[in-house]
Amino acid sequence: MKKLAAIIALSLILIPLLVQAQTAEKAKDFSLFVAGLGTGLVNHELGHQVIASVYGVHLDWQMKDNQPTWFARSQDHEKLRNIALGGTAAEIVSSEIILNTKISKDDAFVIGWLAWNIVNPILYVVRHELGGGHGDLKTIQENSVGLNVRLVEGIKISHSLWTAYRLLNNKQFQSKINYFFAPTAGGFMASLSYHW
Repeated sequence: MKKLAAIIALSLILIPLLVQAQTAEKAKDFSLFVAGLGTGLVNHELGHQVIASVYGVHLDWQMKDNQPTWFARSQDHEKLRNIALGGTAAEIVSSEIILNTKISKDDAFVIGWLAWNIVNPILYVVRHELGGGHGDLKTIQENSVGLNVRLVEGIKISHSLWTAYRLLNNKQFQSKINYFFAPTAGGFMASLSYHW
């Protein structure tokens, strides 16, 4: 289920881009978009590492289910909770810096990074809710010293939607994006494409 949700989400982003990547310039932009996605991932994981370093906690990094996973050498619930929050904090801070400075929002790398910051938190919540616990949210739930995991989920979803809204309403970006949502018999259909 987790992999299916990730595949669907990435397909909604990547398939329209692959179809459009017909010229060298578009291929370059596609590469920059993928690099932006990767930078978003690194930024998220770096957020955990920074908080762990502040607390003097060593993190062991491993690949689990095809994604980087950290394991902390600490039994302190408050530290574990805050380390888990570090990834979300990094996504929020980077989105705010990108959206509230003169950084061009019409750049494939920036769009890729923001796409990560929009899609990843939503997928985290979906995987956590449907899978009985996932990643950072599971760590927060197990170490919830005065913090409800539902509040964190709400913040993640709210900020993702707020970021998407501001990006879609950015005049540099508006004329190049097409999005479509429609109800179907089994749920809904969504499509998103960006024209470089």
